[in-house]
Amino acid sequence: MRRYAPVGLALAALLGLMLVLPASSEPSTGIRVPSVEEFNALDARVTTLEKEVAELQGASPTATPTPSTTPTAGPDSPPPAAADFPTPESVGPATEPTEAWTGSCTVTTDGLVIEDVVVTCPAGLEMGNVNGDQAPDRSVQGVVIRNAVVNGGVFTSEVDTDDAAGNDASHPQIFAVESSSIVCAPAQGSCRAVGLAHFSVRDSYLRGTHSGGWAHNNVVIEDSYITTTGTSTHQSGIRMLKNSTLRGNTLFCAPAGSEQDGGCSADGVFYREFGVPENLTIEGNYFRRDAGRGQWFATRFVDCQLVDVCVNISMVGNVFDRGQGTDGGEFPNDTGDIWADNYWADGRPADSGEAR
Repeated sequence: MRRYAPVGLALAALLGLMLVLPASSEPSTGIRVPSVEEFNALDARVTTLEKEVAELQGASPTATPTPSTTPTAGPDSPPPAAADFPTPESVGPATEPTEAWTGSCTVTTDGLVIEDVVVTCPAGLEMGNVNGDQAPDRSVQGVVIRNAVVNGGVFTSEVDTDDAAGNDASHPQIFAVESSSIVCAPAQGSCRAVGLAHFSVRDSYLRGTHSGGWAHNNVVIEDSYITTTGTSTHQSGIRMLKNSTLRGNTLFCAPAGSEQDGGCSADGVFYREFGVPENLTIEGNYFRRDAGRGQWFATRFVDCQLVDVCVNISMVGNVFDRGQGTDGGEFPNDTGDIWADNYWADGRPADSGEAR
């Protein structure tokens, strides 16, 4: 609303009233002088208008709503620091469970929830086939492991790298791990904490002997700490192949043996083995290295640089410890591949093929 000064309104009102006042019955002699009654009426009207204007000026205008926006990092925002990423203490069960799991080490019930318990399965907690050998393409589905400790690892059954179910990107999720610890004992020499396809992990601690996990297809791992026991001389933080997301994690291949590389291939391996690496989001992770020794390269994309088939791989916003290479120059440059906004732990931009 446009606001007028009181004087302006008063003058406007006065002029308007004068125009509508009835003419005197006396003959016109030029400018007519209003009567006392007319002046009193005008004065009362102006006083009323001034009060209304004063009230309008004292009122607060209605604010125009503005959309709420979440601030986004600009080009000058500092890169994430190593201290911003998950630690073994910051993930896993909110309260350490003490009750033992009394169920089977082979899960055959769709939608089963395993919560607030300690599961001990030396050969692993296996997501079994609900129809047995008669229908090996149908694994159990929708299992949830929450606020639990699993000693022995968690694996899918009848869903492997060389069968249709293992390679079907639209296959239903088999299991989900939430705020839990999945650990393999050093005696399990080739144990991966989780595997193989169609599962998710969030806010959890994954520790294997051979690898923290094997994500063959259709896997999401977020906000977790992924590591090894440091007892195998052939190990990696995690192996991942296709249609999967690795976001917001700390990956650490704990060195073993006496060699300088500690028996570690890399924190993250994305080999062209058991299939072709494709459709991967590797975003906002911390690739940690032991201060003394460890892997030569944080990530490996072996054989991807030789062919034009490793497509749609996004490597964005990750942080690398010093003392290693980023990827050995193996990151592909095929359709949809992106390397952007990656940094060394000291804040310097990290490029593909670089070592510091």
